[in-house]
Amino acid sequence: MNKIDLRKNIKRKKLLQAAAKVISTKGYNDSSIKDITEKAQISVGSFYSYFSNKEDVLLALYDEIANMHFEMAKIVSSNCEVTGAKRLACIISSLVYVQAKNPELVLILLLKTISINERFENKHKEIINTIKNVVMPIFEGMKKNNLIEIIDVEVAAISFIYSINGVMLSYIMDENKKDIEDVAFNIAIYNLNALKMKFDIEEIQIYIRNLYKKNYFEKFINEVCE
Repeated sequence: MNKIDLRKNIKRKKLLQAAAKVISTKGYNDSSIKDITEKAQISVGSFYSYFSNKEDVLLALYDEIANMHFEMAKIVSSNCEVTGAKRLACIISSLVYVQAKNPELVLILLLKTISINERFENKHKEIINTIKNVVMPIFEGMKKNNLIEIIDVEVAAISFIYSINGVMLSYIMDENKKDIEDVAFNIAIYNLNALKMKFDIEEIQIYIRNLYKKNYFEKFINEVCE
């Protein structure tokens, strides 16, 4: 990437970061291009070099959200050196971690842009399907090896995703936040029980605590956010 392209990329990211903060606070309908450019400290004229309108910005943010979840789940599921319950706990902890690092994007996906129009509703479904397509093969493999007890893999995957999203939305909106590793642990135990997996609760708690203590997921963040 040459210097000109690099500067353009930096400015575009700055606009997206500003848009995420504005929209997550004010909501999509009450946010304006002027709000976004003022937050980014970039001229309105420069905005139109990157986006045609406010809708384009939100679509770009949706793409970032999809990529953020898909890449983290994919990378971590490929790099987790454990199996069974710990592997699932690792994947859950990674998604909790990346959502906690990007609260504005979580608010945009799950709260601030619900039911704007059909185009965005379809985009929301695409994001859920993207994550589902990472989770389903993992569940299929576990079911085949008799590690989990589920009837419908797709339903289990969707329930898994929404259990994380629902708790994380509550976590982000709560002023009195718990430790993030405790949140990950509680979601993990809920899902391990729901999937009827065999596990030792103390082992899972120690394992998750060590993942966060050693900043295990930090090494993947740059790959996810590039």
